[in-house]
Amino acid sequence: MNSRDYQITPWSNDPVVNRPGEAILIHDPDTGAVATPFLALSSDDQAVHEVAHGLGYSRFSADYGWVAVEATMTLAADVPARLTRLKVTNRTERPLNLQGIAYAELVLGTDRARTAPMVQTHHDAGLDALVAQNAFSTDFADRITAMTCDRPLEATCGSRADFLGRSGSLSRPRALRDWPEETDAAGDPCLAIRWPMPLAPGATAEATVVLANTTADQLAPVLAAARAPEAARTALAVTGRGWD
Repeated sequence: MNSRDYQITPWSNDPVVNRPGEAILIHDPDTGAVATPFLALSSDDQAVHEVAHGLGYSRFSADYGWVAVEATMTLAADVPARLTRLKVTNRTERPLNLQGIAYAELVLGTDRARTAPMVQTHHDAGLDALVAQNAFSTDFADRITAMTCDRPLEATCGSRADFLGRSGSLSRPRALRDWPEETDAAGDPCLAIRWPMPLAPGATAEATVVLANTTADQLAPVLAAARAPEAARTALAVTGRGWD
């Protein structure tokens, strides 16, 4: 999510060769297997990926054999939030106790090298969201960025260094095997959340990841609207009508 003067996440010129600033991972802690809808983050050369862009949305899908993953991104109908509707299907004959993980590297300004030390992150238990703010921004000090899900969160992390680990990568971060306890940015801000996604054999589960940016007094109603049942489907319908 970007603008010229207040980038929320890093802007990449080339989606093929530039390092991604966001991630969605589906992790099976019982086997260590990881699936992602994004080709740039996939370490499985046998997975089949597809990208489609439509009227107001982008859809990323992948089939890993043991699981199929689909992520559809659009903007919320009436509030400043991006919605990513995630659909995961168990392709095996055994129950899967999966973990859904969403991650966003933060800028909250024009130059991450300058803004990173100023960005503060923390978990808001009342909103069940991980929130960030650059209180030193000249024009956007009142803006709050938040990441959450329409499922209860079981873990959060606000430090990119802690999430990735010393030798970890965005496709295989240290947090997969050892989720960090720290929610403060410590000069290297990110928003990372995890939620459980248990799946029976052949079953499909859905979750909506929310990345919002608004003022503090509007944060609660914005997140409530973005996490409402059918919010993603409503947003897709509204966006589609806007192109008619």
